Amino acid sequence: MNIVVIYPGRFQPFHKGHHAVYNYLVGKFGRSNVWVATSNKTDQVKSPFNFAEKSYFMQLTGVPSNAIIEVDQPYKIETVVATGRIN
Repeated sequence: MNIVVIYPGRFQPFHKGHHAVYNYLVGKFGRSNVWVATSNKTDQVKSPFNFAEKSYFMQLTGVPSNAIIEVDQPYKIETVVATGRIN
């Protein structure tokens, strides 16, 4: 059985709590089964970081770059799967 775990969010910014959830998911389901999905949408007040910046923050905490997926709608599973990045 293949397990796919998608952790979607705005991650403005990706912080210790997000990192703890990511580590929990990796511990439970395995690093190769967990992907983080977020968008490139920005807003000066609520969402100041673009995808590249969020991805950089995630990678600083140990999330592999190939596990970070950019999508327009990270909370819609079909948009994440449609990227073709999930094996």
